[in-house]
Amino acid sequence: MSDQTADWTNQLPTCQPIYTTIQTPTPTTSSGIGTTASLVVIGGMQGVYPWVVSSNTVDIYQLNSGSITWSHQGSPSPYGWARAGWAVDNGNIYVLGGWLYDVPSRIQYGAAKYSVEDNRWEQLPSITWKTHNGPVVFIHRDTLYSADGDGWPGVHEVWSLDLTNVNGVANGWIQENNKLPYSVTGPKSVTSVGDRVLIIGKFLEASTSVASWRPGTTEAWTPGSDMNVARYQVRLCSVTDGVDRIWVMAGCEDCWPQGFMEMYQVSTDTWTTLNAVPDLTFPSKDGIWAQICGYHDGYIYAVFSQSWNSGLDQRFHIFDTLDNTWSVSQTQLRREAYRPSAAVAP
Repeated sequence: MSDQTADWTNQLPTCQPIYTTIQTPTPTTSSGIGTTASLVVIGGMQGVYPWVVSSNTVDIYQLNSGSITWSHQGSPSPYGWARAGWAVDNGNIYVLGGWLYDVPSRIQYGAAKYSVEDNRWEQLPSITWKTHNGPVVFIHRDTLYSADGDGWPGVHEVWSLDLTNVNGVANGWIQENNKLPYSVTGPKSVTSVGDRVLIIGKFLEASTSVASWRPGTTEAWTPGSDMNVARYQVRLCSVTDGVDRIWVMAGCEDCWPQGFMEMYQVSTDTWTTLNAVPDLTFPSKDGIWAQICGYHDGYIYAVFSQSWNSGLDQRFHIFDTLDNTWSVSQTQLRREAYRPSAAVAP
């Protein structure tokens, strides 16, 4: 039985440390004047199942022209987060849903906003739908959207929260008319370029599928150009420069070294397989999980593991998008955290 199947059939809750990338349009080269930014890591599963806790720790790393160093701890989150969804906008990280390891463990319905600059948390209206498998979350024009999250067939609702008036309706959240095209899960599988949101891969099967939607319109989700390699949504990691390119890595079987990573060019609607792999020492290179990934100023920062809850390589691997080369930083994650996600705040 694969690690993916075990994760689904046994319904074992897992924690996702949250790493969020706060995007600002920047040149997609690594040869210009570098800018600094913060990689923010929130929560995560600590311990070995079933003796685990949902952490509320906030770790912040400093990024500068392809280097990463430990900076400081932020203010603790009001919730313990596990498999939560997240999105970033204007220096704020929005976190919601997932699983809370407690006595007993239970579904997390909390939602909160973290200001990186002010180092301050603010609670938001709680959600009312199950998202314990990792909700898809994104922001468009001052509106926070959350979609599906459970991965259950037939559960494809999209909900929205007006961030300019969070208490404007009964519980803040409104159910949208536009549903997802199929079951999806995992915040690392959703990304935005221009005015469109893209969902990459599927949850229950290795898939090349890509679907996109223009939030704020009545348009349906439409198929995009397929990836070259089939990937499991929950294992992969996708990042974007916010302008014209999306990079997708890991989440696939039998794709090492050819196919481990590929890039989507929005302007040409094409996928290109990249012949570049990180320095990983895992016994097997099949089904590698991308636990963390975040983009800033021409570089991708990533952390990988052998499976969903074991074999974590705590080193930061750095990909230069100009040269298509990987390097390894001496900086490591300060704590063990499985199934994280990554982000950058200027």
